[in-house]
Amino acid sequence: MRRSSSVKTEDDTSNLHKTQNEKRPVTLRQKKWMRAPSKNANQENFLIITIAIVTVILIGGIHMYMFYHLHDFSYKDELFGPNLVFTKKVKKMTLREARERGEIIYKLNSSPTINTKSAPTKEKSPILSPLSAYDREYFTIRINTYRRNEQLLISLNHHAKCAGVAQIQVVWCDEENEPPPEIVNHSSGKVYIEYHSINSLNERFHVLENPTTLGILSIDDDVLRPCLALDAGFFKWTMYPHRMIAFDGRMHLENQKNNLELLKDDAHIVQNNEDESRWKYGYLSDTQKSNRYSIGLTRFAFIHVDYLHLYYENKNNAENTGIIPNRILDMVNEYKNCEDIAMSFMISSLTCGNPPLMPQRWAVETMLKLYTKSGAISSGKNHKIHRDECVDKFADLLNLKESPKPNSGLLRGKENEVLNPCLDTPWLHLAPLSYSGNVFKYGAQPEDWEKEIANEKKEELKTTRKQILLDTIKKWDDTSYGTAMMRMKAETQHEALEKGLIAHTKQWRERWNIDEDKH
Repeated sequence: MRRSSSVKTEDDTSNLHKTQNEKRPVTLRQKKWMRAPSKNANQENFLIITIAIVTVILIGGIHMYMFYHLHDFSYKDELFGPNLVFTKKVKKMTLREARERGEIIYKLNSSPTINTKSAPTKEKSPILSPLSAYDREYFTIRINTYRRNEQLLISLNHHAKCAGVAQIQVVWCDEENEPPPEIVNHSSGKVYIEYHSINSLNERFHVLENPTTLGILSIDDDVLRPCLALDAGFFKWTMYPHRMIAFDGRMHLENQKNNLELLKDDAHIVQNNEDESRWKYGYLSDTQKSNRYSIGLTRFAFIHVDYLHLYYENKNNAENTGIIPNRILDMVNEYKNCEDIAMSFMISSLTCGNPPLMPQRWAVETMLKLYTKSGAISSGKNHKIHRDECVDKFADLLNLKESPKPNSGLLRGKENEVLNPCLDTPWLHLAPLSYSGNVFKYGAQPEDWEKEIANEKKEELKTTRKQILLDTIKKWDDTSYGTAMMRMKAETQHEALEKGLIAHTKQWRERWNIDEDKH
């Protein structure tokens, strides 16, 4: 086919442009700029570039000065009151990261400010490693165990199925016995045995191998909860990573007068010739009767891994400069008890005396306890005496018995001025436990799940498990809630029930040859 003569090829067009350019006259102005630059022009250009560079440096310097002085991070080796908290990581943190983490940004001669979205109370949290996207999806279980291999294996089998569990660290403190092969080579591939040379309850917080996540779920080997309940606690912890999220709340009892107001007619509270300044441990019955709590048990609790490092940093430290005084560690070793009180009080001492937070009530009430023939620590004859002594002594050592004075600030800045965010707040204080007729609200700062669901829809990145949790909760009413609880418990206890480890069941009575009518 012949090509039309009106269509120009690419070569024709380029030749045309070349011809036109050759014929176009060069103007006087173009000739002027085509000349070689003069010496004066070079000097002018050099001066302009120099001024621009100096301006950039000055602006950068001003920004750096404002960041490090208005937001005074220069006190990296200062003290938080009587407790040493080294914050050497803080200068590696941007202002945005700090606010996203809910950390307080201190200003000289002014009140502290915090990100109220993630931490709505005026409290000082220590400098904790910020959560990554992975840390907001997955957590590590640390399970404390001692010669209860059957219960341990059932716990591993169940919790390893939970999608949010990245790893399960078994704290093995039995030097005389090796863990059985089915535990060492667990079929889930998630189990890691952490061998300890000391048989102490302090070891449950002694991290020998850093976990893959910052979120730690500390549990005992005889407690089970459904995976959905774990997620309810975990996603609340991601909102408040500087707080403990405990599934079990207890209270401290301060003195006879306060005890009588909270626990009327409880004869075991008041004893003759007793020091009224002494604190005591409030058991579950005390906690439920007063509907107040201030302590979280670590038998099932989410904790930032940095708190585990802080707890154990005084071990073999002759200067005793860590958060936890050696006297507390020694009492835990001596009594074989109270490590949960120590951890709960330590975190409260670093967060303005606030109690641990708690997940929703339904998640708390899904607990299943595995039967142990040998009995638990709490069955010992000195258990109550030791718990009372621990509460009283630990509160003294961690300065939890009174509100901070104006001259005993948690933080001192460059000019030694006091910057204390905890003034005008009670120190270790009690918080409401349950809310009448509500299966969702529980403990201090309960979630507003309707608001949470609305906010979740606005987020660009949605966690699938979190969306499932929110959607499930949204569908519950008075009828479906009870059915859902029964179904979750049945699924969780299936293996334990078959092996006779759920008390007061047919399988339990048959295995252990127990006639409940005679007891």
